[in-house]
Order: sequence, then structure tokens, then C-alpha cells
Amino acid sequence: MTLEFFGIYTTRFNDIANKSPPDQTRISYIIKKLLEDEGGYPYGLTRALIVAYGETKFSNTIAKEAKCPFLEAKRVLRAYLNSVKEKEILLTGAEAVSILLIKNKVSHVFAYPGTSELVFCDALLRTPNITLINGRGDKESAFMAAGGSSLLSSKSVALLHGARGGTNAAGAIADARRNEIGTVFIIGLPSTSSSKYLPPHGESDLISTLGKFVKYAWEITDLPPPAPLINKSHNKAKAFISVIIKAIRESRSFPVGPTIVGIPQDAFERRWIPLEYVQNINISTPVISMNHNELKKVSRIIKNKKHPVILVDDFLYKNIYAKPALQQFAEKLRAPILQVAYRRGPMLFESTAQKYNPYFVGQYDGDNPYHKKLMSETDLLITIEDRNAYERVVGALPKCVKIAITSNPLMTIKNGYLTDSDMLLSGNPVTKMRELLKVIPPKKDSINIFKKYCKSVSGQRQSKSSVFKYTKMRNMISSELAKIFTQLRQPILVDDSQMFGGLLSQYYDLFPKKLRVFGDHGAFIGGGMAYAAGLAYSNTEANVFCTIGDQSFTNAFQALAFISQEQVPVVYIICNNGKSVSLMKQIHYQDKSAFDSGNHRFLNNVPKMSYTDIAKSFGIRSHQIVVDPDRVSFSLAQQHLRSAFQSAAKVQCPVVIELILPSNQTAWEGIWAIKGNETTKS
Repeated sequence: MTLEFFGIYTTRFNDIANKSPPDQTRISYIIKKLLEDEGGYPYGLTRALIVAYGETKFSNTIAKEAKCPFLEAKRVLRAYLNSVKEKEILLTGAEAVSILLIKNKVSHVFAYPGTSELVFCDALLRTPNITLINGRGDKESAFMAAGGSSLLSSKSVALLHGARGGTNAAGAIADARRNEIGTVFIIGLPSTSSSKYLPPHGESDLISTLGKFVKYAWEITDLPPPAPLINKSHNKAKAFISVIIKAIRESRSFPVGPTIVGIPQDAFERRWIPLEYVQNINISTPVISMNHNELKKVSRIIKNKKHPVILVDDFLYKNIYAKPALQQFAEKLRAPILQVAYRRGPMLFESTAQKYNPYFVGQYDGDNPYHKKLMSETDLLITIEDRNAYERVVGALPKCVKIAITSNPLMTIKNGYLTDSDMLLSGNPVTKMRELLKVIPPKKDSINIFKKYCKSVSGQRQSKSSVFKYTKMRNMISSELAKIFTQLRQPILVDDSQMFGGLLSQYYDLFPKKLRVFGDHGAFIGGGMAYAAGLAYSNTEANVFCTIGDQSFTNAFQALAFISQEQVPVVYIICNNGKSVSLMKQIHYQDKSAFDSGNHRFLNNVPKMSYTDIAKSFGIRSHQIVVDPDRVSFSLAQQHLRSAFQSAAKVQCPVVIELILPSNQTAWEGIWAIKGNETTKS
């Protein structure tokens, strides 16, 4: 342990030690100077850390650094602490927020600061167990905080600079909300004395406007006068602490989502928060169980139902306990499991496979005769964590009784299939399923027969190109990627593509059970690069890959500055098919003569823009591999692809792999639904 663990820079200790008297007063001089600022006021952060980690550890550390006896250092420290009581110590707002973050297990802060946030940045640098990183961009820092919080809500947060940072990051903030990622966006504001003049980083109603994109937003506006500290000041300090705590708690409670806190520069810089206010903070979120009446009602609905069906959305899999709970729930109900499928826009999201869950019968396909039969015969449909099961996505749902289990009731209710006779269960879906297991009556029919039935009606939708070589190309890419995922301990795939993600989604059965997948329901083209970097940087045990479209790369490569700076070990796989194939496919369906029958350059990639050269200019390892079967043999493409994937998986640094893929529509047949499912009836 070093003095930096107690918020003291090594350079500051060395400076003080070099100026200390060479006699018996030396250790007294060093301790006093370390624990006070130049005006003689106690450093609140260091004092708080001594309280948190113990006088003995601090005494032992200072004794080693100052080369004096431990007992002498301990005696001098105790004497000093007795002379300045904890109740008399005030923290700056920056120090108070820093302490609250580490007390609540926030480990990373991605920042792109301006003048308002510099004091806070310094406090964070002096706070142990938290890493401050320059994200090299506003939206980049916001996406990185979201990525860093994917596995654990608010593990990472973002620090943005006022109106310029907040507005530049607005798309990333809204994207975090749509994907229900719990993180906190701390936005530094002009000081309370200057905010009314709207300096460049100020804007009227900034926080309330951005607040429309998040779950909870609050702006600190009321500060006490600099001195003296009075009871009214104490109340304002308590209110400040409550706002920070609520922002963290709300980001972690259901429905999970991002929050915003706007903090003026003088609130960061002024000493006005009593040290005792940040001690013994409890931020745990309560667990709400179903009441007896709810359980009885569910039991009545389920009773005597012969053909229940479960329809899940990928939001369920955010909970690491969801998949085993879902399997137990389906087994007890004897209910086949379907999953909401996305056929346009972002299409790759986490799922499972029949070989891992014997009751999973596939991504719901209204054109699949087996799926249609399941839906037509069901007498009970249970949706779990539904966000998008509206008619355009899934077609018309059956008219049977329904139970919706959801952590986000508003996003489920909007889909319009629930009636007064149906039931909505709100809360943690895993907890709800476990509670329902207690009231579901046991089934008499054989579980093995039911497993065989599920296997007989299961099936992965695989649209084939009318030209065999393109189907072979799709299978080869997916298979080689699956092999790499199988070899890794904790593979995670972040998808920021459309056609490429749609391709991979049709081969999901190839992927190993341990793979985690994070797609983007916000469809922010270009967010995945920073998102994946934040996820990897905040979770060093993970093996992170990111599939990214060529259009996404164009909107994303500012993130390469951070990725190169920190040598973040992410493998970026770029799908370069020469143009926006999805948009061209859509407009061609509507009007075959549009864009000069597809010959106009408007939707083409930038002619002289090289993705690998851009990555190399940041010092990032890069490979360009031609996979287009019109330009290279299958065996050579497979050899180069396998070699690139294997070498990238072995190194602890960023790697960019650009795949040159065909742009003609035949190569992408069956990927991207050109119309919705409003006409698909169950």
C-alpha cells in the first residue's frame, strides 16, 4: 500500500519530505503538511480515506515512506486526529462524490472534461479503487460508460462537460436508455454565479431537456453561502448527497436505465459537505415480492391450460440467472419457448439454442408452419421482458389469455396486446419466475415426450442465397467466429452492424453457450466501437469482439484514440460490403429506379477511405481480408480468416480485421425484411 491509496500524490509527499526538518519533529511536520492544505485546512478526502481504511494502515504506510518507527508515526497521527475532530471537517463536492462512487462500487469514470470538471477529475485521480480515463470524446465517454456497465449496472459512469459535452453525447445517452443500461452521466455545469449569463458551456434547461432521455435527472442549483456553515447549509449538503445516492440507486433498480446529475463548478470546488454525511451510506435496492393475491390470480389463470407458450425478448438475458430460471419455468409449465426475432435494423441479440435449452424452439418466425401452429393452438401466452412484441415485429399475437412478466411495464404495455382479462407482473423477471414455480401445479405428462416435441418443432431460420457460393461464405464466416468463441474463456460479442449482424443471427446455433451478446436496440450507427472498448476496459477478464458495419466505422473511429491510448484488447471485425446494402435493398423494393437503379454513389462508401489504414495510423494492428467469393477462392479466404481470428484472440491489444464482402444483393438474400409483419396473422 502506498500513500496514493490515501489520496496523496507521491510527488507531494516527496516535496514535503524534502522540506521537513531533520530532527525529532520531522514526522510531525510531514503528517501535518500531508493532512492539510496550504491554508491549514484539513484535506477532507485523505481524512475520509483514513477513516475508511484505518489509522494503522496509514501509519504503517507513512512510517515506511518517511523511514521512521511505526509506533512514532501512529502516535503522531493519533495526536493530530484528536486535534481536528471529524465533525469539523468539510469535504468539497468533488471529494464527496468521489467517496460516494467508491462506496457504491463504481470502478471506472470515463471523462472528457472542461474547466468545470477539473477539480472533480483531480479528486477522482486521488481516490483509490477507481480509475479515471480520458475517453477522448463526449459521446465516446458516454458509450464507454454504458459498455462498462453492461455486466453490472453503474460499474462505470461518465463525466461530461456542460452543454457542449451533454448535447454532443445526447445520442449515446438516449441509446443507453433504449438498451436499458444502468449508468450515471455526471455533467459539469457553469458555477451558480455565472450560469444565468449562459457561458459557452451553459444552456437554458440543459439537464431537464436531456432528462427526457433518461430515467432520472436532477440539477444541483441551491448551494449554501461559502461561510459560515449553519443548519440550513447542512440541509443543502444532505440534499446534495441524497441526489447522488438516488442517481446511483435509480440506475440499478427496475426498470434499469441511465440517470443524469448536473453539478455546478462551485459545487465541486467548495468545501461544504460534512465528512460524516458520506459515512455509513446504504444504497441497496429493495426486492419486491409478489403478494398473495397476485399469486392466487396467476394460479387461477394457469390452471387447466393445455397449451401454454412462452415468448421472450432478449432483454431477459441481461440477468445472468435468467437462462436457467427460464428453463425451469418452461419445464414446470410444459411450455415451448419462442424468442422475439428482429429482421431489420440491428438484428443480432443474445439468444439461446435447442441444444442448450431443450424447450427453446427458435426465434419466432410467423412464416414457419410449426411456429404458426404453436401460436394458433396456444391457450396461454406468457411474454417475458417484452419490449417490441408489437405487430410490425411479430405479427398479430393470438387472442388467448396472456401473462406479461416485465421489469419495464410501460415498454410492454405500449405494444397493445394486453386486455383487462390479462395479467401484468412487474419487477425482476427472474424473481417472478421463481415465485411462480411455487404455484404452478405439477404436470402429469412425460417430460421426455415434451422434450421430443420441442425438438420436432424447433428450427433456426437460415435464409440461403440463390447462389451457393454466397451461402457457403456466410456459413464459413459464422463457423470460424464460433470456433474462436468456443476457445475463449469469457467471450462477449458487441454488434454494431445491420446486414452482418443479420447474417450471424441466422447461425446463432453455432455459437457456444457461454457467449454473451450485446446488440443495439437504439440503432445508433457507430456506438459499438466505444461501447465495446468501455466493456473491455472495465471488465478485463472478458474476451471482447465487436462486429461493426462500414457505415458504423465512419461514425465511430474517434474512439480509436482511446482504444490506442489504453491498448484496449478488443477485436473489431468490420463488414465492408462497399455500400449501405440494407438501405439500397429497402429503396429498391419501393422503387427499382431509385438512385439511378442503384448506380448512384450516394449510398456507397467513401471511395478512398481505408479502414485498416485509419486504424494503423493510431498504431493498431490491422488486417484486410478478402472474403468475397467473386474475388478469392473459398479455401484461401477461410485460411486467412482463421489465421486472423486466431492471432487476434491471443494478443492483449486492439486488433482491427476488415472483411471485404460482396455488395450485390444476391449475396445478402433473405437478410433484412423489406416490410413489417402487420399482415402476418397467428
